[in-house]
Amino acid sequence: MKNILIALLLALATSCLACSGPDPPGWSSTSQVRSYSPPVTPGNISTVTHHLWTRSNFGDPDYYVLYPLNKTSLEESPFNPEWPTYFFFHGGHSNAETHWCRLSKTEMLIRREANVFSTDYGHMVTDGSEDINDAVNQVANLTAAVIDWLHEETGLLHSQVHSVGHSLGGNTAGLVGFYLKGKLGRLTVMDPSKDTSDPPTVDTSYASYVDVWHTNGGPVSEGAESTLTRLGHVDFYVNGGTHQAGCPQDYTDFFAQCSHCRASDFWVESINADPPFTAWPCDSWDDYQGGLCQDCGQGCLDMGPNDVKRLNGTYYLRTAPEPPFALGDQQ
Repeated sequence: MKNILIALLLALATSCLACSGPDPPGWSSTSQVRSYSPPVTPGNISTVTHHLWTRSNFGDPDYYVLYPLNKTSLEESPFNPEWPTYFFFHGGHSNAETHWCRLSKTEMLIRREANVFSTDYGHMVTDGSEDINDAVNQVANLTAAVIDWLHEETGLLHSQVHSVGHSLGGNTAGLVGFYLKGKLGRLTVMDPSKDTSDPPTVDTSYASYVDVWHTNGGPVSEGAESTLTRLGHVDFYVNGGTHQAGCPQDYTDFFAQCSHCRASDFWVESINADPPFTAWPCDSWDDYQGGLCQDCGQGCLDMGPNDVKRLNGTYYLRTAPEPPFALGDQQ
């Protein structure tokens, strides 16, 4: 029976379910796109679009569709090269309007003026799509070309660009840095899918700073979707990195997608978290739980986009079992 269960989990692991969540008040699923949308053909890179929000088009349905390498589309957009620029990448079975991308946009624009892009490539990474690894590489290569194009057309600095992705989107976000030859300012990867590809989808050479968040890493047989392998300049192991507080602590966590989706919940909260998601440098979860890492040592970090310290190593933290999740300096 156990072998049958493991086989079933392995089969399901090839397909990442979308992390869903409640829509904010006033959200309408009918987006008021200001540009013509070509028909979507599965696996067609020409239909990948980048949805752009700024404070001038703040509402969920008010995104501007920036068509890649289309100068007219750029000139008519609210894009400002002086602002920090974020590119969000959704996971499989999802799209650019998935809840964490929209909620992140809102939190980010409350905090600062910014260009917030969410890349829409869901038709390339759903059941029946062409090779998922090939699709992820195509989307990352295209987005890298868009960033280079924005640099050439507007003077946007690569150092201003922060690539962010969850699950399969984390792998896509990482490959953007590969195709930009490491010119990215920052890369944040949340609970990335297990990866054996060449080139690797996440590497410290892909951006000036790479932070990786582990929330559901480990063996599939234990209900884990992602990897525990250290991949970034800094790796955050939240609640140990395998099962999250308030989520199932066994194989059923895989089906619930609870711990896996918590990564994006933590990201959304971290943008304006008070208290923050403070994490301590530590060698292992056992050491952390044993009280051996109460000293910040080289320095503690606040997990999220706002900490400007560039420290390396493995960091551990606990969270509450329900929102607000951040515990500040409480171990």
